[in-house]
Amino acid sequence: MILKILEDNPMHGYEIMNEISLRTQGYWRPTAGSIYPALGSLEKDRYVERRELMQGERARQMYIITDLGRETIKDMSQFSESWKNGLNKLMGLL
Repeated sequence: MILKILEDNPMHGYEIMNEISLRTQGYWRPTAGSIYPALGSLEKDRYVERRELMQGERARQMYIITDLGRETIKDMSQFSESWKNGLNKLMGLL
């Protein structure tokens, strides 16, 4: 989901958290404790890169999707189906 969000625009972590909340209509409100480790992993694996960019008069750590990240998004339909199947199994346990 982070890669998909960054596909259109670079964002800082707080913007990513807000965007996830908006896109899930508030059902998922990630915290900094979940987003920043995920961004760190994506950066380590070269799916995103972190750059210091000016936002107004303030320097921000912005995350930008890389070409590798864009290629990964192309494979998301397979991942999405697998994820939906797993979620349906979990829902069956409730």
